[in-house]
Amino acid sequence: MGAESVSITDISLERLSDCQQLSATVDGERIWYKLPADLELVPRPEAFLAPALFEAMVRGVPVRIEDGSPVSKRLLHSLVEIQSILNCWNKDLNIVPIHARASEDYPVTDHVACCFSGGVDSSYTYSRQRNAITHLLLVQGFAAGRGGPDDWHENIEARRKFAASENKSLIAVHTNVMRFLSTRDLSILLTHGAVLGGLGAGLGLKQLLIPATYTFSNLMPWGSHPMLDPLWSTETTTVVHHGADASRVEKTVSIAKLQYMLDQLQVCWYAGGRNCGVCGKCMRTALALHLLGGKTGNLPPYRESGQLKLLKQVDAQGFPYLSELARMAEDADETAIARRLRRYLRSYRFRNVASEFAREIIGERGRALIRRIRPHAWHNSRGTFQSVRISTHR
Repeated sequence: MGAESVSITDISLERLSDCQQLSATVDGERIWYKLPADLELVPRPEAFLAPALFEAMVRGVPVRIEDGSPVSKRLLHSLVEIQSILNCWNKDLNIVPIHARASEDYPVTDHVACCFSGGVDSSYTYSRQRNAITHLLLVQGFAAGRGGPDDWHENIEARRKFAASENKSLIAVHTNVMRFLSTRDLSILLTHGAVLGGLGAGLGLKQLLIPATYTFSNLMPWGSHPMLDPLWSTETTTVVHHGADASRVEKTVSIAKLQYMLDQLQVCWYAGGRNCGVCGKCMRTALALHLLGGKTGNLPPYRESGQLKLLKQVDAQGFPYLSELARMAEDADETAIARRLRRYLRSYRFRNVASEFAREIIGERGRALIRRIRPHAWHNSRGTFQSVRISTHR
């Protein structure tokens, strides 16, 4: 990993017994995507550009595509702006040159795919673009299923069942790209949108819909972002960041009117084809459905106030959602629930202010000492965000 450039070489497409494998050597390591056998694919480098780019930006070295494989001319041009945005978020991410042969002759299909894990964001995007969508894209490491060895296969089967019921095709992608990023301490929070966008371009999709995590009103540095995602488009593939006009609660309200979406809802990170019901993600969705009067057989319902303790550990990313739930409870005259959630929000505000105050007092030397005494993975991450202050005045 100490070379003077990050190279992409030996791009190949191999037919296996039950799938086809698109692979390349990136900085000396083989990255592969195992894809359905019936997809029309051309071995091109776009699907490997994102992991190569982040590694190169951290080290401050160029990206080189050594075997002459052409890259979308439009995407090559956009990579300058992509890097400028990332560099603005973290000055340790250097803007680096990309050495590759540009081409406007780019393969394309008629496929319109939606990144689809079955969660609230992807369910909302799918329901809004249902008639245009032809394929559901499920990528290993980006979907629920972190609780056991069978979770990925359970997730595939659950999404395949839903796709079949909707007369859509499922593109389930088994890949080691997340392992590559993880072993190099490149945060998924920073890289996920780029990996999905590059994969969509590499698949030659007509359009790829990436469901938004945050709204336009609470945007923050994040791997999938309305400024970043569209920049991964090529001459023939349009990448769309969809749904940033609606909050998570507003999306849940929309989904709650569609029983076919509720019945497949998959929000849990710890189960592949079902929801555990005892994690924070499960509970906040169950609570929203309780306040809306919606029901799904795929998620254990909210029953009593003791379950709310699962929402106690608020972070910067979850703060806006919990605020919405508190307002939602107030509107539904569930005052006890609203009071509990407001208490959790106040506690987060206090911790946040106290943490900011402590940082000002101890200074950089004190922070370095604390990191040595109480190390965390993000302290040594090679590619992540700089600290972002989230407004808590909501």
